[in-house]
Amino acid sequence: QWGREPLFASPFRYAVAYLPSLLPAVRRVLFLHTDVLLRADVAPLYASFELAGAPAAAVEDCATPLSALVDTASPALSSFSPSSCALDPAVMLLDLDAWLSLDVPSRVEYWLAQNRRLGGLFALDAAAPPLVLALLPLYRRLPREWNVAHLGRRRLSDPEIAHWRDFWKGRGVRYSATASGPTLVITAGGGLPAAKA
Repeated sequence: QWGREPLFASPFRYAVAYLPSLLPAVRRVLFLHTDVLLRADVAPLYASFELAGAPAAAVEDCATPLSALVDTASPALSSFSPSSCALDPAVMLLDLDAWLSLDVPSRVEYWLAQNRRLGGLFALDAAAPPLVLALLPLYRRLPREWNVAHLGRRRLSDPEIAHWRDFWKGRGVRYSATASGPTLVITAGGGLPAAKA
């Protein structure tokens, strides 16, 4: 379950950490991961959510305990509780001034280096452990309605799978999910399963 996965261990996977360098004239960013499907207007979130000095705001993900992302038995992670909720970095509101002043890029790089040095802090299939670890003590919690991950669960029922197979088939796309492992889109306010072309 634990080990090095080159794709997830690359700093390029965490380009979001370097947004202040990429967007030097921008102070506030609404970051949406590539698999986010918007089902609501995000302008109110961008315009009015108060970060109160935090570098980021994201939805707390208690369906994913920290122990599902990292090897919490490692001494390097002794300051984290295994049962701590993770955060879902798919929808994040960022204050790039606070991001820089709290040096989030160095925090992400620190956890990447720890994973390389100790060999296997991150779960093989976990996409965001260094970002989650860097932000966990710093982020502000967004209301849950801003990011409904996996429709609030990890599996679809058989009738739901049949519905989405038919939905995508009618659009010329093969949807190959199973009840034990459907591919779902992370959504803001509801959503559809993802399909593979």
